[in-house]
Amino acid sequence: MTRYAFLLLLFGWLMAAPAQAAGLKIERQELPLTETPRQVAYAADGDRIFVLSSTGKVVVYAAEGRLLGDFFAGDNVTSIAAAPDGDRLFVGRADKPVLELIELSFPQEIDITGAPIRGAAEAPVTVTVFSEFQCPYCASVQSVLDQALTAFPGKVKLAFKHYPLQRHPLARPAALATVAAQRQGRFWELHDLLFSHQQELDTDTIRELAIKAELDMTAFDSCLQDPETVRKVNQDHADGVAAGVRGTPTIFVNGQLLKNRSPAALNDLITQQLGATGRPPREEK
Repeated sequence: MTRYAFLLLLFGWLMAAPAQAAGLKIERQELPLTETPRQVAYAADGDRIFVLSSTGKVVVYAAEGRLLGDFFAGDNVTSIAAAPDGDRLFVGRADKPVLELIELSFPQEIDITGAPIRGAAEAPVTVTVFSEFQCPYCASVQSVLDQALTAFPGKVKLAFKHYPLQRHPLARPAALATVAAQRQGRFWELHDLLFSHQQELDTDTIRELAIKAELDMTAFDSCLQDPETVRKVNQDHADGVAAGVRGTPTIFVNGQLLKNRSPAALNDLITQQLGATGRPPREEK
């Protein structure tokens, strides 16, 4: 069949088809822009939309149209493309044969209502850790978190969120046990004991450590049977998924993801949130 004959056949089919056969529905939305758009890119998960303006500014929106922020990529930018996770943007430029990778960090809104808090309750900076008790990396990061509380006295508080991993069978029982301990005001006591005895954790050890934390075991056992205890752990996990947590430990500073879990990187991110006056004094050498 020639191309001409195919087009005639297609035209005849379109003319014969009922106007509503496809059930096409059109909905229009508008994202108010301050500049003329040149190109649009979006993350594969559909969560973020990137608009390149005619002046080289990239404006970022959430899927529902909420403005997330903008930045100047350069007046010589010719194209943009988003990585699947929406946390990286690939930029092509007219002045040189390179593809630039720009990493983006979007602050997350994390609900810490009812979360165990260590440090000054009214501190301006909140370090939120999504963690679990069978993960060795979670145990090793405790010293990093503790030093931040010491380095910024009164200015930082630590909030703990449960994120038990399926591959760690004792992580969920340990999380439930600490929720029960929190009901008695002794979360951090059991938290510290679980991490210090991580290598020998089993169900009996968890109970022995609860006794060592001086818990009322009758109330402890009752709390373990309470559906609200399970709901608390599940809600923390759901909050982590919503914030983009993929593993443990994952740390946020005022909602900003900490990508390097070193003490220096954590201190730097805290200092950025506090401003220049929040930096701890230098140690004399």
